[in-house]
Amino acid sequence: MQVTATEADFPSGPWAGFYQHDGRSFPQQLELTFASGIVRGGGWDVLGEFLIKGCYELDSREVRWTKRYESGRSVQFRGFR
Repeated sequence: MQVTATEADFPSGPWAGFYQHDGRSFPQQLELTFASGIVRGGGWDVLGEFLIKGCYELDSREVRWTKRYESGRSVQFRGFR
């Protein structure tokens, strides 16, 4: 049985986590704002500071965003809450 998330499952504020690349984990610190299906924010990791723009869906609990570094490099992410 799949349970639909609520807005409370996507709290705005500081988040700490990691991402994986080539079998290794890298820590990251984020400050995120979730509102009406849109996620925005920023943070930093071993590659530097970045901005985040994306979306989330309560029914699927899925979050998708683009992480854009100051250098111009961007990376697509997808995850589930």
